[in-house]
Amino acid sequence: MFGEAWAVIAGTGSKFNDINNPQAIVQVGDPGSEGVTEISGVIFSTRGPSLYCISRRARTHADASFSITAAGAIVLQWNVHSNIKGGAGMWDSYVRLGGTAGSELQLAQCPKNAVGNRNCFAAFLAVHLTPQSNGYFEGTWIWLADHDLETLNGDQTTIYSARGLLSESKGPVWLVGTGSEHHIIFNYNLAGAANHYLGLPQTESPYHQPNPPPPGPLYTSLSEWSDPTFIGRERAAWGLHVARSRNILVFGAGLYSFFVNYDTTCNHPEWINCQEEIINVDGESSVSIYSLATVGVVHPLSVDHTPVINAVENRNGFAQTVTVWASS
Repeated sequence: MFGEAWAVIAGTGSKFNDINNPQAIVQVGDPGSEGVTEISGVIFSTRGPSLYCISRRARTHADASFSITAAGAIVLQWNVHSNIKGGAGMWDSYVRLGGTAGSELQLAQCPKNAVGNRNCFAAFLAVHLTPQSNGYFEGTWIWLADHDLETLNGDQTTIYSARGLLSESKGPVWLVGTGSEHHIIFNYNLAGAANHYLGLPQTESPYHQPNPPPPGPLYTSLSEWSDPTFIGRERAAWGLHVARSRNILVFGAGLYSFFVNYDTTCNHPEWINCQEEIINVDGESSVSIYSLATVGVVHPLSVDHTPVINAVENRNGFAQTVTVWASS
Protein backbone atom coordinates (compact mmCIF):
# COMPACT_ATOMS: atom_id res chain seq x y z
CA MET A 1 0.00 0.00 0.00
CA PHE A 2 1.58 3.23 -1.19
CA GLY A 3 0.17 6.62 -0.26
CA GLU A 4 0.11 9.41 -2.81
CA ALA A 5 0.81 12.91 -1.48
CA TRP A 6 0.75 11.64 2.11
CA ALA A 7 -2.61 9.89 2.05
CA VAL A 8 -4.41 10.06 5.41
CA ILE A 9 -6.53 7.29 6.91
CA ALA A 10 -8.46 8.69 9.89
CA GLY A 11 -10.91 7.02 12.24
CA THR A 12 -13.88 8.79 13.78
CA GLY A 13 -17.29 7.96 15.17
CA SER A 14 -18.93 6.03 17.98
CA LYS A 15 -17.05 2.78 17.27
CA PHE A 16 -13.87 4.36 18.62
CA ASN A 17 -15.45 6.27 21.50
CA ASP A 18 -15.53 3.57 24.21
CA ILE A 19 -12.37 3.65 26.28
CA ASN A 20 -13.40 0.34 27.87
CA ASN A 21 -13.75 -1.41 24.51
CA PRO A 22 -10.87 -0.29 22.29
CA GLN A 23 -11.16 -0.93 18.56
CA ALA A 24 -8.59 -0.91 15.76
CA ILE A 25 -8.93 1.69 13.01
CA VAL A 26 -6.43 -0.02 10.70
CA GLN A 27 -5.69 -3.72 11.13
CA VAL A 28 -2.71 -5.02 9.18
CA GLY A 29 -3.44 -8.72 8.76
CA ASP A 30 -5.66 -10.93 10.85
CA PRO A 31 -4.17 -12.39 14.04
CA GLY A 32 -1.81 -15.19 13.06
CA SER A 33 -1.64 -14.17 9.39
CA GLU A 34 1.48 -14.80 7.29
CA GLY A 35 2.71 -12.98 4.20
CA VAL A 36 4.46 -10.04 2.62
CA THR A 37 3.13 -6.59 3.49
CA GLU A 38 4.60 -3.22 2.49
CA ILE A 39 3.24 0.18 3.48
CA SER A 40 4.84 3.48 2.47
CA GLY A 41 3.83 7.14 2.50
CA VAL A 42 0.65 6.81 4.60
CA ILE A 43 -0.51 8.82 7.60
CA PHE A 44 -2.77 7.14 10.18
CA SER A 45 -4.88 9.37 12.35
CA THR A 46 -8.07 10.00 14.28
CA ARG A 47 -10.57 12.82 14.25
CA GLY A 48 -11.95 14.64 17.24
CA PRO A 49 -15.57 15.63 17.80
CA SER A 50 -17.29 17.74 15.17
CA LEU A 51 -20.77 19.21 15.04
CA TYR A 52 -22.34 16.29 13.23
CA CYS A 53 -21.22 13.82 15.90
CA ILE A 54 -21.96 15.85 19.03
CA SER A 55 -25.35 15.42 20.63
CA ARG A 56 -27.87 18.25 20.68
CA ARG A 57 -27.41 18.58 24.42
CA ALA A 58 -23.65 18.92 24.00
CA ARG A 59 -24.09 21.61 21.35
CA THR A 60 -26.60 23.48 23.46
CA HIS A 61 -24.81 23.26 26.80
CA ALA A 62 -21.18 22.88 25.67
CA ASP A 63 -21.15 19.65 27.70
CA ALA A 64 -18.04 17.81 26.48
CA SER A 65 -19.00 14.60 28.25
CA PHE A 66 -21.59 13.95 25.53
CA SER A 67 -19.20 14.21 22.59
CA ILE A 68 -17.91 11.36 20.46
CA THR A 69 -14.11 11.15 20.71
CA ALA A 70 -11.48 8.62 19.71
CA ALA A 71 -10.62 7.73 23.32
CA GLY A 72 -11.05 4.02 22.48
CA ALA A 73 -9.11 3.97 19.20
CA ILE A 74 -6.20 1.64 18.45
CA VAL A 75 -4.88 3.54 15.49
CA LEU A 76 -2.70 0.82 13.92
CA GLN A 77 -2.84 -2.85 14.91
CA TRP A 78 -0.03 -4.86 13.31
CA ASN A 79 -0.78 -8.61 13.18
CA VAL A 80 1.08 -9.81 10.11
CA HIS A 81 4.12 -12.11 10.31
CA SER A 82 6.60 -12.75 7.51
CA ASN A 83 9.17 -15.52 7.21
CA ILE A 84 11.18 -13.23 4.90
CA LYS A 85 13.44 -10.78 6.72
CA GLY A 86 11.73 -7.42 6.44
CA GLY A 87 8.94 -8.98 4.40
CA ALA A 88 6.38 -7.26 6.59
CA GLY A 89 7.33 -3.63 6.82
CA MET A 90 6.42 0.03 6.80
CA TRP A 91 8.48 2.95 5.52
CA ASP A 92 8.05 6.72 5.88
CA SER A 93 4.58 6.39 7.36
CA TYR A 94 3.32 8.14 10.46
CA VAL A 95 0.71 8.09 13.15
CA ARG A 96 -0.25 11.74 13.55
CA LEU A 97 -2.88 12.64 16.15
CA GLY A 98 -4.28 16.17 16.08
CA GLY A 99 -2.66 19.46 15.17
CA THR A 100 -3.78 19.58 11.54
CA ALA A 101 -6.70 20.94 9.54
CA GLY A 102 -9.62 18.53 9.58
CA SER A 103 -8.54 16.75 12.75
CA GLU A 104 -10.87 18.78 15.00
CA LEU A 105 -7.98 18.57 17.49
CA GLN A 106 -6.33 21.94 17.00
CA LEU A 107 -5.74 25.14 18.92
CA ALA A 108 -9.40 26.18 18.68
CA GLN A 109 -10.64 22.96 20.27
CA CYS A 110 -7.68 21.98 22.49
CA PRO A 111 -5.71 25.04 23.61
CA LYS A 112 -2.71 24.82 25.87
CA ASN A 113 -3.60 24.35 29.55
CA ALA A 114 -7.17 23.18 28.83
CA VAL A 115 -6.49 20.27 31.17
CA GLY A 116 -9.02 17.44 31.15
CA ASN A 117 -10.96 18.66 28.11
CA ARG A 118 -12.90 15.53 27.18
CA ASN A 119 -13.20 16.66 23.57
CA CYS A 120 -9.44 16.24 23.18
CA PHE A 121 -8.88 12.50 23.64
CA ALA A 122 -7.21 11.32 20.45
CA ALA A 123 -6.43 7.62 21.00
CA PHE A 124 -6.32 4.66 23.37
CA LEU A 125 -3.18 3.20 21.74
CA ALA A 126 -1.32 4.48 18.70
CA VAL A 127 0.51 1.33 17.49
CA HIS A 128 0.18 -2.28 18.68
CA LEU A 129 2.56 -4.99 17.50
CA THR A 130 0.72 -8.14 18.55
CA PRO A 131 2.46 -11.27 19.92
CA GLN A 132 2.63 -13.30 16.68
CA SER A 133 3.62 -10.38 14.47
CA ASN A 134 7.01 -9.20 13.27
CA GLY A 135 8.18 -6.42 11.01
CA TYR A 136 10.61 -3.78 9.81
CA PHE A 137 9.70 -0.13 10.47
CA GLU A 138 11.78 2.75 9.14
CA GLY A 139 11.03 6.45 9.44
CA THR A 140 7.87 5.84 11.48
CA TRP A 141 6.82 8.71 13.74
CA ILE A 142 4.09 8.21 16.33
CA TRP A 143 3.19 11.79 17.17
CA LEU A 144 0.55 13.24 19.45
CA ALA A 145 0.38 16.92 18.55
CA ASP A 146 1.93 19.25 21.10
CA HIS A 147 1.28 22.21 18.79
CA ASP A 148 -0.94 23.28 15.92
CA LEU A 149 0.80 22.85 12.58
CA GLU A 150 -1.64 25.22 10.88
CA THR A 151 -0.90 28.36 12.90
CA LEU A 152 1.94 30.73 12.09
CA ASN A 153 3.41 30.46 15.58
CA GLY A 154 2.88 26.74 16.05
CA ASP A 155 0.73 27.42 19.12
CA GLN A 156 0.84 24.72 21.76
CA THR A 157 -2.11 22.41 22.30
CA THR A 158 -3.25 19.98 25.00
CA ILE A 159 -4.36 16.69 23.45
CA TYR A 160 -4.41 13.22 24.99
CA SER A 161 -3.34 9.80 23.76
CA ALA A 162 -2.80 7.15 26.42
CA ARG A 163 -0.18 4.98 24.76
CA GLY A 164 2.43 5.24 22.01
CA LEU A 165 3.91 1.98 20.71
CA LEU A 166 3.16 -1.29 22.50
CA SER A 167 5.10 -4.30 21.23
CA GLU A 168 4.35 -7.81 22.40
CA SER A 169 6.00 -9.27 19.30
CA LYS A 170 8.46 -12.15 19.62
CA GLY A 171 10.31 -10.65 16.66
CA PRO A 172 12.34 -10.07 14.83
CA VAL A 173 11.35 -6.40 14.91
CA TRP A 174 13.47 -3.57 13.56
CA LEU A 175 12.54 -0.02 14.57
CA VAL A 176 14.90 2.18 12.57
CA GLY A 177 14.72 5.95 12.91
CA THR A 178 11.40 5.91 14.75
CA GLY A 179 9.94 8.26 17.30
CA SER A 180 7.04 8.36 19.73
CA GLU A 181 6.12 11.60 21.42
CA HIS A 182 3.81 13.06 24.09
CA HIS A 183 1.70 9.97 24.94
CA ILE A 184 0.47 9.95 28.51
CA ILE A 185 1.44 6.54 29.94
CA PHE A 186 4.34 5.51 27.71
CA ASN A 187 5.96 6.30 24.40
CA TYR A 188 7.53 2.84 23.91
CA ASN A 189 6.47 -0.23 25.88
CA LEU A 190 8.01 -3.66 25.22
CA ALA A 191 6.00 -6.25 27.14
CA GLY A 192 6.75 -9.95 26.74
CA ALA A 193 8.64 -9.01 23.60
CA ALA A 194 11.79 -10.53 22.08
CA ASN A 195 14.40 -9.91 19.40
CA HIS A 196 13.98 -6.16 18.92
CA TYR A 197 16.39 -3.60 17.50
CA LEU A 198 15.61 0.05 18.26
CA GLY A 199 17.92 2.26 16.21
CA LEU A 200 17.87 6.00 17.00
CA PRO A 201 14.50 6.08 18.78
CA GLN A 202 13.36 9.47 20.06
CA THR A 203 10.77 10.40 22.66
CA GLU A 204 9.41 13.55 24.25
CA SER A 205 7.33 13.50 27.40
CA PRO A 206 3.95 15.28 27.48
CA TYR A 207 4.33 18.99 28.11
CA HIS A 208 1.38 19.23 30.49
CA GLN A 209 2.60 16.62 32.96
CA PRO A 210 2.53 16.40 35.95
CA ASN A 211 -0.74 18.32 35.65
CA PRO A 212 -2.11 15.72 36.06
CA PRO A 213 0.48 12.96 36.50
CA PRO A 214 0.07 9.77 34.43
CA PRO A 215 -2.16 7.99 33.75
CA GLY A 216 -4.64 10.85 34.17
CA PRO A 217 -6.79 12.42 33.03
CA LEU A 218 -9.43 9.77 32.22
CA TYR A 219 -7.02 6.95 31.39
CA THR A 220 -5.98 4.28 33.91
CA SER A 221 -3.08 1.80 33.93
CA LEU A 222 -4.50 -1.52 32.74
CA SER A 223 -2.70 -4.79 33.47
CA GLU A 224 -4.48 -6.49 30.55
CA TRP A 225 -2.67 -4.05 28.27
CA SER A 226 0.66 -4.52 30.08
CA ASP A 227 0.66 -0.90 31.20
CA PRO A 228 3.52 0.19 33.44
CA THR A 229 2.73 1.37 36.91
CA PHE A 230 3.75 4.61 38.58
CA ILE A 231 5.01 5.27 42.06
CA GLY A 232 5.06 8.64 43.78
CA ARG A 233 8.16 10.17 42.16
CA GLU A 234 7.25 9.03 38.61
CA ARG A 235 5.12 11.92 37.47
CA ALA A 236 5.63 11.83 33.71
CA ALA A 237 5.29 9.25 30.94
CA TRP A 238 7.84 6.50 30.49
CA GLY A 239 9.93 7.11 27.40
CA LEU A 240 10.82 3.41 27.26
CA HIS A 241 9.44 0.67 29.49
CA VAL A 242 10.66 -2.93 29.13
CA ALA A 243 9.10 -5.86 30.96
CA ARG A 244 9.45 -9.64 30.59
CA SER A 245 11.39 -9.15 27.36
CA ARG A 246 14.59 -10.65 25.97
CA ASN A 247 17.24 -9.83 23.40
CA ILE A 248 16.44 -6.12 23.19
CA LEU A 249 19.09 -3.86 21.62
CA VAL A 250 18.76 -0.07 21.75
CA PHE A 251 21.26 2.06 19.83
CA GLY A 252 21.48 5.84 19.83
CA ALA A 253 18.38 6.69 21.84
CA GLY A 254 17.34 10.30 22.55
CA LEU A 255 14.75 10.63 25.32
CA TYR A 256 13.77 14.17 26.20
CA SER A 257 11.72 16.01 28.79
CA PHE A 258 11.54 19.79 28.36
CA PHE A 259 8.57 20.99 30.42
CA VAL A 260 6.79 20.79 33.75
CA ASN A 261 3.21 21.89 33.06
CA TYR A 262 4.43 23.85 30.01
CA ASP A 263 7.11 25.62 32.05
CA THR A 264 10.73 25.24 30.89
CA THR A 265 12.36 26.65 34.02
CA CYS A 266 12.74 23.06 35.27
CA ASN A 267 15.55 22.72 32.74
CA HIS A 268 17.71 25.62 33.92
CA PRO A 269 20.56 25.78 34.43
CA GLU A 270 21.59 22.10 34.17
CA TRP A 271 18.93 20.54 31.90
CA ILE A 272 18.24 17.67 34.28
CA ASN A 273 15.25 18.63 36.42
CA CYS A 274 12.00 18.13 34.48
CA GLN A 275 11.42 14.41 35.06
CA GLU A 276 12.72 11.94 37.64
CA GLU A 277 12.90 8.75 35.52
CA ILE A 278 12.34 7.96 31.83
CA ILE A 279 13.49 4.35 31.19
CA ASN A 280 12.54 1.37 33.32
CA VAL A 281 13.77 -2.18 32.71
CA ASP A 282 12.49 -5.01 34.89
CA GLY A 283 14.73 -7.69 36.37
CA GLU A 284 13.38 -10.37 34.03
CA SER A 285 14.47 -8.65 30.82
CA SER A 286 17.70 -8.82 28.84
CA VAL A 287 18.47 -5.39 27.39
CA SER A 288 21.55 -3.68 25.98
CA ILE A 289 21.59 0.09 25.45
CA TYR A 290 24.33 1.90 23.55
CA SER A 291 24.70 5.68 23.30
CA LEU A 292 21.80 6.89 25.41
CA ALA A 293 21.16 10.65 25.49
CA THR A 294 18.63 12.29 27.77
CA VAL A 295 17.62 15.89 28.45
CA GLY A 296 15.69 17.11 31.48
CA VAL A 297 15.82 13.77 33.31
CA VAL A 298 17.27 13.28 36.80
CA HIS A 299 17.77 9.50 36.46
CA PRO A 300 18.10 8.34 32.84
CA LEU A 301 17.65 4.64 33.63
CA SER A 302 16.01 2.57 36.35
CA VAL A 303 15.81 -1.15 37.06
CA ASP A 304 12.61 -2.31 38.74
CA HIS A 305 11.81 1.34 39.50
CA THR A 306 15.16 1.87 41.25
CA PRO A 307 17.43 4.47 39.57
CA VAL A 308 20.83 3.12 38.49
CA ILE A 309 22.17 6.14 36.55
CA ASN A 310 22.36 9.78 37.67
CA ALA A 311 22.30 12.43 34.98
CA VAL A 312 24.46 14.84 36.97
CA GLU A 313 27.34 12.36 36.69
CA ASN A 314 26.97 12.12 32.91
CA ARG A 315 26.86 15.74 31.76
CA ASN A 316 27.87 16.16 28.13
CA GLY A 317 26.98 19.64 26.98
CA PHE A 318 23.27 20.12 26.41
CA ALA A 319 22.44 16.45 26.98
CA GLN A 320 23.45 13.79 29.44
CA THR A 321 24.96 10.75 27.73
CA VAL A 322 25.70 7.17 28.65
CA THR A 323 27.93 5.07 26.41
CA VAL A 324 26.69 1.60 27.31
CA TRP A 325 24.46 -0.17 29.80
CA ALA A 326 23.46 -3.83 29.73
CA SER A 327 21.37 -5.96 32.05
CA SER A 328 23.23 -8.80 33.74
